[in-house]
Amino acid sequence: VDMEGARKNLESESPDFDFDKTRENAFGVWENELENVQVSGVDETDLKIFYTCLYHTLLDPRTMADVDGRFPLNGEILSSDEYTHRTMFSGWDVYRSEFPLLAVIRPDIVNDEVNSLLKIAETKNTSFPRWELMGIDAKCMVGDPGTIMIADAYLKGIRNFDYKKAYEIAKASALCKKSLFSKPFTSIRPDCKQYLENAFVPKKISETLEYLLADYTLSQFAKDLGHDDDTEYFMSRVKRYPENYNKRLGFMISRRNNGWFCFERDIYDGIGCVESNIFQQTWFVPYDVEGLSRLFGEKRTLKLLERFFEEADFGKLWNESYNHSNEPCHNITHYFSILGLPERTQYWTRRVQKEAYRLGAFGFCGNEDVGQLSAWYVLSALGFAQVCPGHQDYFINTPLFKRATLKLNKEYHSCVNGETFTVECDKDPLEYPYISKIEFNGKLIKRPHLSYFEITSGGTLKFELSKEPVTDYFEETKNLFLN
Repeated sequence: VDMEGARKNLESESPDFDFDKTRENAFGVWENELENVQVSGVDETDLKIFYTCLYHTLLDPRTMADVDGRFPLNGEILSSDEYTHRTMFSGWDVYRSEFPLLAVIRPDIVNDEVNSLLKIAETKNTSFPRWELMGIDAKCMVGDPGTIMIADAYLKGIRNFDYKKAYEIAKASALCKKSLFSKPFTSIRPDCKQYLENAFVPKKISETLEYLLADYTLSQFAKDLGHDDDTEYFMSRVKRYPENYNKRLGFMISRRNNGWFCFERDIYDGIGCVESNIFQQTWFVPYDVEGLSRLFGEKRTLKLLERFFEEADFGKLWNESYNHSNEPCHNITHYFSILGLPERTQYWTRRVQKEAYRLGAFGFCGNEDVGQLSAWYVLSALGFAQVCPGHQDYFINTPLFKRATLKLNKEYHSCVNGETFTVECDKDPLEYPYISKIEFNGKLIKRPHLSYFEITSGGTLKFELSKEPVTDYFEETKNLFLN
């Protein structure tokens, strides 16, 4: 903030100005942080990758406030003793795995970030930032990820913020309002008749699908707050996603202002897509995977999914099919579980873990994107992925380690079964990659998912593993989000 703040920071963090002592202290701080997640495995490479990734996920969003709580924002010096103001929110990337992971292992950071985005939006009377850096919205990428992340946090019970005000900002953003709280308001959403009336952005399929996901999370936010009319309205938008399906091409593609489909050469065409192509972007309906399958044809969907992964080189920096290097493809491996083939989720998730991550300076298959690529690995190594923000099921895959223990936070988690959540496998998951049986706190689980609230209640999730795929264990494999 100023020289006085800088001096206080220095006195607090490095009073001796001793390099070796500072190094030793830093090592101790990170040891303490990383002990929140303890894993046991026999593969040293997997352990190194896991803890490197966990380290990366905890680097951001970083503290922006001085030790006295002050921070600069929009030309003012503000302060708070209720939360730590943070910066570096790579929204379009990190709502997919980073924040679903932090909600379990560091919900206090999630709460800080929600308050930080809310303070920025409140101060400037705008939408939540899309890509925030030092209080400024860089507006990188597309969509309304602040709404997605904040709605998901609220629905997880992370609520140490003014959630009523947050809802009003999210709603104003989604409706492209010109004023809010008796002041001019600026929305990051496209102020266009087509989206407001017909739920699509002309010539932009990526933006269309991102805004529809934000509308889904907003509808769930509204539902929990008891705003029935808003719930119905935003859900009515979401349910129009099939209108973007081109029957001739057999994929979701962009439309012109008049609603007609744009011309596309083939499924690898990137017109209207952001850092993706039609083949990659067409899957982005995480709130209704089963409905998307019916739209495509159920047998065709499964064949396309297999082709999607079979064509990919997971260690490559860029792919025209499944592209782990970039976020639109993340968590699609878990679509198989929703569609009744959890053994294929187990197979393909393990392939991505083993082939997209390596040791060394070039160990990642693509851009880290402020923790998202690492967070996907950490969550999947623990045995999970949250496919859809706003829907609290974490879909299960085979863990990477024989045992993992997570420390929970009693301030944010119920912890009714204990203050830790432990994952145990009866055999080495590297040799036995398929699930044959699951028990949660002594009770059989016949579904391929646990809710966030089950995980954060604490206890033990036990896996019995098999060398061969088990195709008839799960009784409930489908999960319809749009209900």
